[in-house]
Amino acid sequence: MTDKTPDYPEPFPHDDIEEIMPDLYMIRGTIKLKPLVNISRNMAIIKHDKELTLVNPIRLSEKGEEQLKQLGEVKRIIRLGVAHGRDDGYYKDTFNAELWAPGTSPLYKEPEIDHIVTQDEELPFPDAELMVFNNMQIGKDGMLLIKRNGGCLLACDSLQYYGDQKHHSLLASLMLSFMGFKGMCIGPPWLKAVTPEGSSLKPDFDRILRDWEFEKFFSAHGCLCESGAKDLVRDAVDKAFE
Repeated sequence: MTDKTPDYPEPFPHDDIEEIMPDLYMIRGTIKLKPLVNISRNMAIIKHDKELTLVNPIRLSEKGEEQLKQLGEVKRIIRLGVAHGRDDGYYKDTFNAELWAPGTSPLYKEPEIDHIVTQDEELPFPDAELMVFNNMQIGKDGMLLIKRNGGCLLACDSLQYYGDQKHHSLLASLMLSFMGFKGMCIGPPWLKAVTPEGSSLKPDFDRILRDWEFEKFFSAHGCLCESGAKDLVRDAVDKAFE
């Protein structure tokens, strides 16, 4: 591993690593968008043998990194959303981690992606499947299903769940509620930004509801939905595309 340098964005406050289910973990944290506007920002961790895969990676504090190292060896990071990538370079340089993503990002052209992952290929950890939004007008986002212990759906910006306002400033909480970020939701700004004119992403969400089973849900923002997630996603899809 190389030495840390001040060129990387500094970490923001975050919680300790928590278990979602065996070999699947989460870290809930925050990020400052502008003065008085702090929103949640999360990372999932998949463990297979001694290898760790970080989904929607966020840089951790020294204490958080020590917890991460005790959990296993960071082998790769997966960027599920084109608007996320702030800390990818840190993990590539510091941990020599491979960067996987469904496609390139117009917002984060560096670091270079090591592997463009498709929804048809076998993933490097068991009991998992990837779905890619292939018809977005800006890059490609994805969702990841962990197919055990009732199932857990992992997303980035496309789907989000707000069961609490932890890690949000007061102003951010008010803004998010006004914009429609309540309960389980398809992110309204995300949907508007990535949907091609005259098209719809509803078939992608319908495919998830048709083919995938999951009780839990966790994404790059919001909090963990511990049960009944699929029904909530179905309601969110109906609302977004009514």
